Amino acid sequence: MTSREDVRVLFARKLVETLTALLALVFLSFLFLHAMPGGPFDEEISLNPAVKENLIRQWALDQPFLTQFTHYLKGLFKGDLGSSMVQSGKTVSELLLQGFSQTLMLNVLAIIVSYLLAFFTSSVAAMKAGTLTARSIEAINVVAISLPSLFLGPVLIYLFGFYLNLLPTAFLSSPAHYILPVLTLSLRPWAQLNLLLTNSLQETLQLDFIRTAKAKGLSRWQILVNHAYKNSLMPILSMSGPLIVGLISGSFLVEILFSIPGLGQQFVESLNLRDYPVVMGLVLVYGISLIVMTNVFDACALWVDPRLRGQK
Repeated sequence: MTSREDVRVLFARKLVETLTALLALVFLSFLFLHAMPGGPFDEEISLNPAVKENLIRQWALDQPFLTQFTHYLKGLFKGDLGSSMVQSGKTVSELLLQGFSQTLMLNVLAIIVSYLLAFFTSSVAAMKAGTLTARSIEAINVVAISLPSLFLGPVLIYLFGFYLNLLPTAFLSSPAHYILPVLTLSLRPWAQLNLLLTNSLQETLQLDFIRTAKAKGLSRWQILVNHAYKNSLMPILSMSGPLIVGLISGSFLVEILFSIPGLGQQFVESLNLRDYPVVMGLVLVYGISLIVMTNVFDACALWVDPRLRGQK
């Protein structure tokens, strides 16, 4: 089998795995959502019982589970995510678009900050190994990797928003509003990346080809950028998929902490109201994003190290 055929087989296998994972995600989400107590119209105390019964019949909530799921799948295959049960006259697609831009910007900025900062600090730590600077970075790393967003977010809000009164603590209406939520979201991923990359660089810098590069008179920076990094990226690529999955999932909590009207806040509100179509639409958006990101980094790892293709 040629390398081109190998790639085609891997691509076909990945496609099947992705579609299977999405179908399982939709089914389990639909099952758990409908198994939860309460319904979308239970909180409407003033609602006439006859009207409530008509609404339940209109949304097919009185039908068996498999009938409801089959109906949802038919609409999904047509590209129809349905309409909100609670917000009358609004489709799921419209509601998703309202918060998508803020969630996307927050996550993209957090990913960029995490990676850029990790490459910078790991380079400094590798070039200045054993110095006070390297030990300081290591100490900050240990603290950052130990702090969950649930603790770090309120601390940053209190310190920079209320005590020092330097930064805004809610919404994303200006560049300054992004600082605290992006910092909250990116600090722990940075710590994980920095720790992994620093250790990988330190191991690579002990190899024979690095000694050869030093003998040629190359500077430490040239050795680091042109030689060491190329052999230290595999652990980062292997870890990037799960790390970004965790980062995107963590944005739920950060959006609530900083009152950001994004998809995370919308998910919590829709879940509380049992707005099934909106919750399912959000599950699909996040599920597809996470699966795509994982597969992208898997593909990058295969491209960087062709030896992994045989293992796949």
